[in-house]
Amino acid sequence: MTEAKRELRLFDVFCIGVNTIVGSGIFILPATLAGLVGDASPFAFGLAALSALAIGACLAELAGRFDRTGGPMVYAREGFGPAAGFAVGWLNFLALVVSWAAVARGVGGYLARYWSALGTESGEAAVAVAIVAAFTAVNYVGIKPAAWITDAFTVGKLLPLLLLAAVGLYVADFSEVRFEAAPMHSWARAWFLCMFAMGGYEQVGVPAGETKNPMRSVPIGILGSVAGASLLYLAVQGAAVALVPDLAHSRAPLADAAQVAVGSAGAALLTVGAAVSMTGYTSGAAILTPRSLLALAEVGDLPRWLAAPHPRFGTPYRTILATGAIAIVLAASAGFAALADFGMVATLLCYSGSAASLLVLRKRTDLPPPRFRLPFAWFVCPLAVVIGLALATTAGRKDFLAAIALLAAGLALRFVFRRFAAASGS
Repeated sequence: MTEAKRELRLFDVFCIGVNTIVGSGIFILPATLAGLVGDASPFAFGLAALSALAIGACLAELAGRFDRTGGPMVYAREGFGPAAGFAVGWLNFLALVVSWAAVARGVGGYLARYWSALGTESGEAAVAVAIVAAFTAVNYVGIKPAAWITDAFTVGKLLPLLLLAAVGLYVADFSEVRFEAAPMHSWARAWFLCMFAMGGYEQVGVPAGETKNPMRSVPIGILGSVAGASLLYLAVQGAAVALVPDLAHSRAPLADAAQVAVGSAGAALLTVGAAVSMTGYTSGAAILTPRSLLALAEVGDLPRWLAAPHPRFGTPYRTILATGAIAIVLAASAGFAALADFGMVATLLCYSGSAASLLVLRKRTDLPPPRFRLPFAWFVCPLAVVIGLALATTAGRKDFLAAIALLAAGLALRFVFRRFAAASGS
C-alpha cells in the first residue's frame, strides 16, 4: 500500500489542536458555569486545565513514540492488544463524527441572528449538510489544503476571543465579584463541562501518519494547544464574570461581555466569531474523523480496502467519503442531537485507556525513546486514568449507556468482520 504523504507541519498540528479544543463550548458555557458555581466559575476552568495538562502530558509522551495514524487507538493497541485498541479507536471515531455533525448543526443557529431562516430546523440542517459536504470535498483532494483552511479558521476564531480577554480584563470592575459556596455536585458538573470544552487535544496524534517529524511535532502540538487554550479560557471566563452582572441568565454570554467592554461592534464581532469558531471546528473534524476510521482499517479491524489511498491525491478517500456521508446523515437528523453529549463520555474513556497504556509501554525496549518524557509518570498516569473514569461517571446515565451500547455494537461488528475475513482467507 502506498504510504500517505507527510504534509502537516508543526504549525498545522498546533492549529489542529487549538481548533479542535476551541469550538462551540466557550461561547455557551460561561453562563452555564456561572449558574452552577457563580463567580467562582473561572476556578472550574482552572481545575479542568490541570486535569487536561495531566492527561495531555501522558498523550505527549505516547505521541513521541509512534509515527502512525490513529493517536489514542495506536497507544491502547500497543499497550493492551488489538481488542483494547479497537475499543478506544471506535469510541474515538464515534465521538468525532457525532461532534462534527453536532457543531455543524449549530452554525445555522448563530447565523440566524442575521438571517432568521437559517435558525429553523430545515435551515440548520441545510447549513450543516453544506458545511460537511464542502470540507469533505476539500479533504478528498488533499490534507494540505484542508490544513490551510483549518489554520485560517484557527487564527480567525482566536482573534475575537483574545480581544475580549484583553480588553475585558482591562476595563472590568472586579469589586462586584462575589465568591459563594456551591454544592459539590455543582462543582462536579462544572468540572465535567469544562473538560468538555477543553477536549480535542487527544486528536492531535490521529493524523501522525501524514505529519512531518510526528514524534516531535505531535507532542509539542498537544502540550502547546492545551496550555494555550487553558490560558485563553481562564481569561475569557474571568472577563465574562466581571463584565456581565447576571451572567448565569445570559443567552449569549460572550456577546454580552463584548457589548459591555467594546460596544455593539464588539458584540457583533463575537457573534460572528462564534460562527467562525464552530465552522473552523468542523474543518478540523473533517481532517481527523476519516483518519480515525482509517487507523482501524489499516490494522484489519475494518475492511482494509477502506484504507486505500487515492491514486492521484494520496488521500484516504474512501474513509473520507464514508465519514462525510455519516456526518451528513446525522447533521440532517433533528433528533440526533440528543446523542451529542455521549461523545464526551467516549472521549473520557479514551483518556483513561491512553493514560493507562503509557505505564505498560514504558517497559517496552523495542520502541524509540520519546522526545518528551513525563516526569512522575507513576503518579500522573494513574491520576489521569482516575480523572477520565470519574468524570465519565458524572455524565448522565443515558449518555453513559449510549457509549457502552455503541461500543458493544462496534465490538460485535469487529468480531463478525474478522470471522468473515478469516473464513474467506483475506
